[in-house]
Amino acid sequence: MYIEGDISKKDYREKLEIEQEKETALRQSLESSHEIITPDAIHAILNNLKTDWLLISLEKRKEIIYQLFDKIEIECLQSHKGGLGERPVIEFKEVQLKF
Repeated sequence: MYIEGDISKKDYREKLEIEQEKETALRQSLESSHEIITPDAIHAILNNLKTDWLLISLEKRKEIIYQLFDKIEIECLQSHKGGLGERPVIEFKEVQLKF
């Protein structure tokens, strides 16, 4: 608007200053919002994850697994066919966490 002549240089600088103050406040708010995660907090999260796993949507489960692991290698030891609720028997061969 300043370039097109709709507002004066003084008004432009005032508006710019207001926006810069807002930006500074947002940056400070973001910096102060970082929490330190303690081992107890991690333990509580994992316990909740274990008990609530079946309640979590398949899409969210997939996202959680991708965020936690670099590699998961499994082997199917026995396959079940037919019937509801039957699951294959698997064994984890290799698991690599991201951290």
